[in-house]
Amino acid sequence: MSDALPKVGRKITKGGRDFGKFMAQCTRGVIENTKDAWELHSLRSKMSDGDVGNSRDSLNDSSPDSFWEIGMYKRTVKRIEDGDRICDQMMKFIHERADIEEMYCRKLREWQLRWAKSLEKSPEYNTALLSWKSMLNEAEQVGTVHMDIKDACHAEIENIKSFKKDNYHKQVLGGYKESKELDKEFEKAQKPWAKYYKKVKEAKKAYYHMCKEERLAQAQENAAKAQDAPDKIKKIQDSIEKKGIDKEMLKGKYEKTIEDIDSYNNIYEEEMKQVFEKSQSIERVRQEFVQQVWNNFHKHVDLSSSSKIKAIYQTMKEDIDAADPESDLRYWHDWHGPGMAMSWPGFEEYGSGKKKDKTTRRSADSDKNKDEVFRLNKVHAFLVCKSYLTFSCSKEAQNDRLFLRNVRKTGNTPDWKDSFKIFFRALYDYTAHETDEISFQAGDTLWKLTNEDEQGWCQGRLTDGSKGLYPANYVEVI
Repeated sequence: MSDALPKVGRKITKGGRDFGKFMAQCTRGVIENTKDAWELHSLRSKMSDGDVGNSRDSLNDSSPDSFWEIGMYKRTVKRIEDGDRICDQMMKFIHERADIEEMYCRKLREWQLRWAKSLEKSPEYNTALLSWKSMLNEAEQVGTVHMDIKDACHAEIENIKSFKKDNYHKQVLGGYKESKELDKEFEKAQKPWAKYYKKVKEAKKAYYHMCKEERLAQAQENAAKAQDAPDKIKKIQDSIEKKGIDKEMLKGKYEKTIEDIDSYNNIYEEEMKQVFEKSQSIERVRQEFVQQVWNNFHKHVDLSSSSKIKAIYQTMKEDIDAADPESDLRYWHDWHGPGMAMSWPGFEEYGSGKKKDKTTRRSADSDKNKDEVFRLNKVHAFLVCKSYLTFSCSKEAQNDRLFLRNVRKTGNTPDWKDSFKIFFRALYDYTAHETDEISFQAGDTLWKLTNEDEQGWCQGRLTDGSKGLYPANYVEVI
């Protein structure tokens, strides 16, 4: 109201200036009576437009987006439905990441198998071939890790589905049970205040309308005085007096509605806050669940601290370091180079009826440990070729790598005929009591050479090359 009166006053002041010009023109006899009527109509239109503008300004004083406005709580209610849609988006997000992990694993394995077949015909040889094999081993195991990530992502999707089932209940006719219950509680809390607010708007509208009517009557009175029409002036003054009384009455009614709504505002705020806190509790459960899901997702995809990844690349490094260029060069020297044996040509008597044996002589460069180098090379070649036919994460492949590391570390190579047996780890210390037995300590690695006999004994070989009997219940399969 305070904004409306000055604006109307300015309109009247401007109208007064226009009316003064009009009176001067009437005195000079320039404007006719029809012009007078038009001027009064124009003045009324200007005042009416001003009052309408004032009313709009007053209604727009409060923000229409406020939570306390009628029906604006529905944004909070809609948040429950949005929570269900966010869960759907999370499932789609995680599912796409799971597909990426699965695709990466599949591509790694395709690459591994293709190169495994290619290496069967590769000219690479001896321990150098082990480095190639370690790359394929890494690819297969890393693929397995990413497949585990895929499985973990699918587990999180199932977790989200369970959360949706427990917290969002769709109804047959549409909507959600939780959102409808919350909407009813908000509506119940706001309904009494809405009635007060409706009365305030009606009283305000009636009061503003009467103010406008009174000021229009005052403008008519000024116009009538300019025309010097006493009867018309008296009639207008009576109307102004009546409108003034009605205005004061409507003003009192308007002020009373303001007092009524002010007295109820505290109750309204308290009840709305209670329902709002209930909605906050529902949202808090969702927010905490979302945080838990993303923490789990982080654990699944963060490989920087993964013990599996560290073990894979540690094994890969050990396999690469196990390659011995000197051994490979010596092997080639002895079996494809100057170290090879040669049946040199010798004298043969004509007509003797049988050929003389050729003289077989080794090169002077031949290594006296050629047999050991050759046997070690055969061990490597056999294990590398065998690894192409089985997944490198199998127990057998792990035993192969363990065998190679022990041979590389100790320099002792088992006999070719019994090198590829089952690997066992000693559970307890054992001291040999007979000459055909072997002694070992808990944690030592053995190669099983024979099956367990009726008395519970097996024959095996230690990494130091010693061979003998041992009690079968003292060891376990690696």
